[in-house]
Amino acid sequence: MEQIASTPDSQEATPSGIIHVLRNRNFLLLWIAQALSQTAQQVMNYVLLQQAFALSQSNTAVSLIMICFTLPAILFSAVAGVYVDRKPKRVVLTATNAMRVGAMLLYIFFTGSNLGVVALVIIYATTLFFSSVGQFFNPAESAAIPLLVPRNQLVSANSLFNFTFTASQFMGFLILGPVLVKFVASNNEFGPIYIFMAALFAVCTLLTWLLPKGEKIRSSDEMDLDNDGVVTMRERVTSTAHDLREGWDYIKADRAIFGAIIQWSVAIAVLLMLGVIGPGFLAFELNLNPHDLYIILLPGGLGLVVGVALVGRLLTAHNRLKMINFSILAAGLALVLLASLGTVERFIAGLLEPGASKETVNADVSPFLIVSMMVVAFALGVLNSFISVPSQTTLQDRSHDAIRARVFGAFYTIQNLIVLVPLIVVGALADWLGVVATLAIMGLAVAAVALWGIRQGLEMPPAPAHLAQDQEA
Repeated sequence: MEQIASTPDSQEATPSGIIHVLRNRNFLLLWIAQALSQTAQQVMNYVLLQQAFALSQSNTAVSLIMICFTLPAILFSAVAGVYVDRKPKRVVLTATNAMRVGAMLLYIFFTGSNLGVVALVIIYATTLFFSSVGQFFNPAESAAIPLLVPRNQLVSANSLFNFTFTASQFMGFLILGPVLVKFVASNNEFGPIYIFMAALFAVCTLLTWLLPKGEKIRSSDEMDLDNDGVVTMRERVTSTAHDLREGWDYIKADRAIFGAIIQWSVAIAVLLMLGVIGPGFLAFELNLNPHDLYIILLPGGLGLVVGVALVGRLLTAHNRLKMINFSILAAGLALVLLASLGTVERFIAGLLEPGASKETVNADVSPFLIVSMMVVAFALGVLNSFISVPSQTTLQDRSHDAIRARVFGAFYTIQNLIVLVPLIVVGALADWLGVVATLAIMGLAVAAVALWGIRQGLEMPPAPAHLAQDQEA
């Protein structure tokens, strides 16, 4: 992949807005591929959950699908980062999209409802393969962005990618997936959906193949070779282990990178935890249908759009850590506020109607409470952009080209370990303590992470010696 980022002098003169970033043909190709592939992946997540339940009528079977989504990220993300650092990003992106097309073909031909339990087993195996492939795609995509845009456009590029990632989750999992299942797979025949997804991944394969060639990567002669000039299996394992240690040492040596990884992971986990307990919150606190989750999601999505528009104007190299830490603190307080809205509403209603029964007060939810909840959801959307964009920019800006994929591989490993919390703990905690108490605990935990970050420092620390030398080179 060509190093088309400009020299430092020309970077200062390069416009940095989102419109100017989209005029970059190569970045536009990568962005379209991201939008299509992420949307297709979210549709797949929804469809697979529905098909697993249709085949088994078991919630346990659905939980196993979720584990198949998550487990490869924990096992392979770090190793995938090592591999991606050694290969041209264009080749990795193209190959992973092509393998996703292959996975769709497996779903099409071997998961029909007439196969029963056999189809379910194939779904699990194929989903593990599909998710494992994605672990190579994600760090390659993140590491490719700085190769395609000048450094001063990273904030705009990451803002657009962050918005597109969240929008694809909303569009794929909450809109397109349910629509396709309802109208295309009404008889539990999911083959036509998989054909459509295969076509989307095929388009992504073409788009990434059109990215420029010529990226400079480590050649094989930098690895230890035996006397015949052949890399042995032992040397490959040793080299991979060395690269993993080097990546983790690189992260630990830079306090800004380590903090960004933790804080960005927490921000993503918050969204997933809201998704887990959101239906219960609507049902038990607002007396609304759990299917009305859009009441939270739509304001949150709008807040995300506003956040993306604002962060590019407000973010600088000097205020990144302040923006991340205070946004996380505000998000924690917003969760506590969200948890207290129902209690405050019932208290006020009790003051206004002293003779009303507790059941009447609990059942009478005012528009003020719903509007307040929507405002808090909007604020959480804005704050999510104020956390994720500067975090991703920090990881890209402070990691060298030769190690950047390993940094993102480590991030995806930590992120998915943290994401296991809402999948395993939060739902059970909400059943045990109630959604309000769980939401409050979430808020306090997020605020504690923010206070940890503030204690680490609010000014961007100087780059470690190895990073400063890399930047000078």
